[in-house]
Amino acid sequence: GHMKKYGQSILDTFRLPVWDEQENVVLNELNLDFNTENPDTCRLLVNSMFSGYFSQYIRGFNQLLHADTLLKNSFVEFKSNEEPYLHVDSSTLAGYQREYPFKLEVRTEAWMDHPSDIINDSLLSIPLEKLIDYHLLDLDPGERMLDYFPEFTYTDSVIVEVSFPENYTVRLLNGADLSFENSNPAGTYRMEIEAGKNEIKVFSSYQVRRNKIPVEEIGEIRSLNQSADRGKHNSLLVLLKRME
Repeated sequence: GHMKKYGQSILDTFRLPVWDEQENVVLNELNLDFNTENPDTCRLLVNSMFSGYFSQYIRGFNQLLHADTLLKNSFVEFKSNEEPYLHVDSSTLAGYQREYPFKLEVRTEAWMDHPSDIINDSLLSIPLEKLIDYHLLDLDPGERMLDYFPEFTYTDSVIVEVSFPENYTVRLLNGADLSFENSNPAGTYRMEIEAGKNEIKVFSSYQVRRNKIPVEEIGEIRSLNQSADRGKHNSLLVLLKRME
């Protein structure tokens, strides 16, 4: 009898709550301050918010919170390990909610080298690939024989705001080509671009909604991943005009 009871209590301890794409969320907000005097480097502020399973993973499921663990899991640290163009000054815990859905906020200050490709003195191309990354469902390229079970459903969003000095106006030349949405039963990918007087805002989101994707519908995930890839590999074509 004791064995059964003990075994049961272990199961209860490890039974995960059922959270979905509304609670399992990553949101990275990036503010890029474009310096026209020195276009080779710019200031980057990142506010990252994790909730649900993402927050629990970072905390190591009920372990104490360690700043170095946070760093390793923050978007910027991940990118800067891979990419030499990001230099992190500091990454700090900005807030933590001790109850459901355990929102955890990290604020990172960094510098970015070569944020844009300068075409001429008034035309820039800003590659989004340097700024955007998602947790995509991992699929082998080959033919699949079995149904696919994502670990959990989730939403991963990135908001990028590129600001230019007050004495400039900007025109986004390819804005209409960049905004698009792909939605199917497995999830949704969307990218929206807005341009203001001297700033450009990019919103993109990858959402997984199904706990089980039958093998014959695996194309839904491939399609979402292709859309995310397309969004990430876009560039903003910006016409800069200095106001006299």
